[in-house]
This record gives sequence, structure tokens and C-alpha cells, in this order.
Amino acid sequence: MADLLSSLGTLSESALGASLRELDNDGLIFRRVDPGPPLRVLYELTPLGTTLTASLRALREWGLRQA
Repeated sequence: MADLLSSLGTLSESALGASLRELDNDGLIFRRVDPGPPLRVLYELTPLGTTLTASLRALREWGLRQA
């Protein structure tokens, strides 16, 4: 989560954790623990999550054009 948190800038660790739990509960991402060493927690899109990829890219492009 530290890598993801550092790439997001001002988002707090607790807010990121809550968002990841919600996405996991909704079946959009899968949380996997790699025992390591070092211990790492990995997040991956589920098949359901990947169905949103094209829509999210289009929304991002739209947002960039509006800026």
C-alpha cells in the first residue's frame, strides 16, 4: 500500500485503506498477501474490475480535456 499511497499524493493511509476495502468488498479488486520476506500486500483487478477499464480510461481522458 505504501507504493500506491506515495503515488497518490495527499490521500491519507486510512482513506486509502477504506477505499481499498470497499473495492474489495464490491468484488472489483482482490487483496493478496505475499508472505515474503518482506511481507507485501498486493492488489489486483478482478475480472469484474477489468470490465471497468475502458470506461475509466474514457472518463480520465474526458477529465484531462476539461482541465
